[in-house]
Amino acid sequence: MNPQDVPPQASNNMPPQNNYQQQPNQGMPQNPQSNYNYPPQQPISASDDATKAMVGYIGPLIIIPFMATNRTPFLTFHLNQSVNLIISSIAINIAVAIIGALGIHIPMLSTLISLAYLVLMIMGILNAKNGLMKPLPVIGTLFTLIK
Repeated sequence: MNPQDVPPQASNNMPPQNNYQQQPNQGMPQNPQSNYNYPPQQPISASDDATKAMVGYIGPLIIIPFMATNRTPFLTFHLNQSVNLIISSIAINIAVAIIGALGIHIPMLSTLISLAYLVLMIMGILNAKNGLMKPLPVIGTLFTLIK
């Protein structure tokens, strides 16, 4: 072994220095509280609002648009329509149950009400998909709970 091949020893017990320069923030996460590199946040597009609005018409999935952080007027409108639909459905089903408990049986009433609920739900989903802020027939203008 030649003496030229052996690296010189540091006299103060310091580890040998590497021959490369580390770039600032190279390999470091963007968010110092996280171990992951997140891409920059993109603004929510209209299609995201439409998707959230469409999902909101499907019963218990109403929680998804309700918890949205950036609620646009479009999303708020469809959230109100969905709440109107759910509350109206619950109220009508309670009324039918009371009528049934009184001994008044109207054949196919529950089936017709469920069918009407399904039709209104599909209409709301299609309105949201097409970007329309059109109230649902009969129940669309009953009340506005969410501002």
